[in-house]
Amino acid sequence: MPLGSLARWQSALFCLVRFSNADFQTEMPTIVVATSLFSLLFLFMFEYTDGSVIAALAILETPTSIEDENPQETGLFVVGKIEDPPTGRSGRTTRDESENAREFLWSLRHNSIRELFPTLCGGFLGLAGLFVLSLAGVIDSDPNNIVTGFLICGSIMIMGNIFTISTTSNAVTNQRSLARRHLHNERGFWFIFTGLEEFMIYMLLTVVIMALSKPISAEDGATFPVLGLSRLLLGLSLTNLHAAWVHTVVSKPRKQTIWQRIPGWREWLEILPVAFLDIVLPNCVHYLATTLLAFFRGVVFAALSNQAYERIPYPLTTCANIVFHAIPIVSEYSASILTGAMYVRVAASMLPENEQTVVPFDRSFGGRAKNGTRCLSILDAFRTMKVQNWYRYLKNGWEVLIREYVWVCFSIIVIAMELYLWAPCTAVDLLACLRQHIV
Repeated sequence: MPLGSLARWQSALFCLVRFSNADFQTEMPTIVVATSLFSLLFLFMFEYTDGSVIAALAILETPTSIEDENPQETGLFVVGKIEDPPTGRSGRTTRDESENAREFLWSLRHNSIRELFPTLCGGFLGLAGLFVLSLAGVIDSDPNNIVTGFLICGSIMIMGNIFTISTTSNAVTNQRSLARRHLHNERGFWFIFTGLEEFMIYMLLTVVIMALSKPISAEDGATFPVLGLSRLLLGLSLTNLHAAWVHTVVSKPRKQTIWQRIPGWREWLEILPVAFLDIVLPNCVHYLATTLLAFFRGVVFAALSNQAYERIPYPLTTCANIVFHAIPIVSEYSASILTGAMYVRVAASMLPENEQTVVPFDRSFGGRAKNGTRCLSILDAFRTMKVQNWYRYLKNGWEVLIREYVWVCFSIIVIAMELYLWAPCTAVDLLACLRQHIV
């Protein structure tokens, strides 16, 4: 799933610590190693550029537009200023009217109904056909499994249709392809490496500190407060690098070293509250969701006898286990979406006035921030983020998630075929190791 901010990358790195002590020794074929490295490299670059850089721009962008009778002849608009209409045309220069939240939501609802109705009708017809075939014995499948699969697939299709609806906004982050083309025009061929220097230093320092504190961070018996405190101290100590990464991503290229971009101590004190929220809230949500689910699971097991529990259908218990493990992850990720957006907006409000932004946005955030003297508060960061920014931000995350899922599935199939052909014993050992450390 898209990680977005550097705090999420750091959290993902923490999750990999539990696999560092895996007792798994085997010889991997060279072709499997090469395929795995290529797959991970492609996934990293896609996740970094589309899931982090473009996501940060989508959080901030306030687009300008040209309304023209024949927009196809206008060409690519210039981002960062309001353009004059072309001579001899009846166009008019104005702020994008879709930035009005009420009109945007009405348009989104209207388009959603229009797009979802044929999809749902076709889905229900397909479900009815499969249900009748299963009852007639033509296909060997449980009708309950068909209904469950339809609900899951239907939910994914609904989400996909919502985020594929075209809007009247001309924001460059409304489409990932347009955003990538705009970044290419602004930064050249190496736009995919925007802010990569700050990112690599951030992750390198994280690895070094984790290695020094490995007895604490990698201890299986460590309590949540100990792990949470270690993550908090690590994140707060590196939050200036995180802010420097945001400044590099949202501003145009300048001949400036990374050390000149890092904010000072005063800015570090101002950004501490939102950095604290970005680190603590997702971890607390994950811990509370896991604790509550474990409590309710214990209550249900205590209320059921052994015979009643054994009579529960296997698909139902499997679905319950999936939900038990998925809810904490989804809850944590949902909280990180909110806190990550707040962090980007607060850090962007600290951008020096002499920096030119790569996409247009209100530098004062409605007068609530003043560059160089006053940064945005957490509440103001939430209040000033428009519905359109949330939509573009979530749409970008959804598209990245779907494409990453397809790429991971394809890579797993290719690697599994290579292991089956060249190292079948290694495949069995690897599955046993993963089962031991995941379950």
